[in-house]
Amino acid sequence: MSIPRVPFGVVRLPDGRILIAGGTTTEKQVVASAEIYDSGSGQFIPTGTLLTTRRKHAGALLSRGTVLIMGGTTDRSDSTVLHSTESFDPATGHFQPSAPMRFPRFKFAAVSLLDGSIVVAGGSEETVEVFDPRTGQFMAVTNG
Repeated sequence: MSIPRVPFGVVRLPDGRILIAGGTTTEKQVVASAEIYDSGSGQFIPTGTLLTTRRKHAGALLSRGTVLIMGGTTDRSDSTVLHSTESFDPATGHFQPSAPMRFPRFKFAAVSLLDGSIVVAGGSEETVEVFDPRTGQFMAVTNG
């Protein structure tokens, strides 16, 4: 990678490349930088910059080929937990704001479903929520 980082977000793009975003450097700085790993060339290529520094966040592929980056924390003490999200367009290399999650969370799972929605669960929040790509909004999932 162009900079050593942990715990960063990672999402496989439709063309097989890998988006790596955010994380904490070996100098213990939370970063907003992002890069793409191209297995064909074996190269890490810098790309756009996250709008918010993030670590312990999640990412998931949307059906239109963009990536939704969600939540995480902005500092190493995990005192600022995010509910903000941003989308990444691999065609342009740019990040842009997206609708916030209903609940702030970090260290959680996000899974893309066949219908294009994303299920978000775990981490610092017990409630499950779903991102609906038709409305561009998150909805809480309730029992019953």
